[in-house]
Amino acid sequence: MSHVSPLVPGLAMNRAFVQTLLAAEDPSGALGMIEENRQAFGLIALSPHEIIPAAVSSRGFELGHCVLGGDNFEVVQLTF
Repeated sequence: MSHVSPLVPGLAMNRAFVQTLLAAEDPSGALGMIEENRQAFGLIALSPHEIIPAAVSSRGFELGHCVLGGDNFEVVQLTF
């Protein structure tokens, strides 16, 4: 019998990032970066006031986004 398992990349998280998110009063969220195979991806971490039901979170989330701004500022707008 073969004991083959799929190769899943390891996940390393910044301790200060996680501790700060967990210490924040709920609801809270944070923006960060994840790197996989030397490619950076954006990360949105949420700590809601109530647990999101598995039936909802298992479907994933579709976010809209855009960057707004002018000469003196930029804003990232996320649409949930």
